Amino acid sequence: FSPWFAFMSTFLGLSELCSGNVMFMLSERAEWLYQVNVLSFLLFPIGLWRFIEQTFGPGWKNLVRRCWQIELALVLVLWPSDLFGWLPLAGPGRWIMYAGLSIQTLVGAGMALHGVIRGKGKERLVAVGLLVFAATGLVDIVTALFPFLPETEFYLWGALALAAAMAWLQERAGGEAHVRLRDQTEELRKHQLKLEELVDNRTAELRLPTQDAKTTNHNKTHIKTDKSHEQHHTKKTK
Repeated sequence: FSPWFAFMSTFLGLSELCSGNVMFMLSERAEWLYQVNVLSFLLFPIGLWRFIEQTFGPGWKNLVRRCWQIELALVLVLWPSDLFGWLPLAGPGRWIMYAGLSIQTLVGAGMALHGVIRGKGKERLVAVGLLVFAATGLVDIVTALFPFLPETEFYLWGALALAAAMAWLQERAGGEAHVRLRDQTEELRKHQLKLEELVDNRTAELRLPTQDAKTTNHNKTHIKTDKSHEQHHTKKTK
């Protein structure tokens, strides 16, 4: 199970939980809940792109890797700036945030189209989820940047589609890993039995010369004893 999938799901859910309840909180608590919401919203794409990088690689020209690096830079710059009032997200910081998110969603849309056209099996399913997420994200960014457009929040449905596809991929990967582990365990058991059989055979082979040597020594001892008795008997007769 990828920890980055859990990271993404946790912070996406936390962001939605905070944004849905901040309006019902008292003013002082609402401010902190708002900051948790902002931080969670900025963090969840890092888990998303790290998971995609682990699953499909860094992408063309390392674009997938650049996406989570851009988002990490946004977290380190925008969240403290908004927290201390240096660059509030209600002002210029908002344009910087949406610029970074636009780059990521465009990269995601390009990767998704490539995966839908050329991918196979589970890769194509995840590509469809990524395409839905990128499309809904772009629509929400456009409506948020232009006041004359009605603001939308379609990205939640896109995130749900992507999370479902990624969860299915995780479940398949877990099942395949279980099958591989079972096969490896069976191979190891067979190998152990074969080693035990070889050890038993070798031990039996080593016992034969030892037993023959003991028998030979025993016979030699008897022969010497018999000769000694004969010599003693001959002396007495003389």
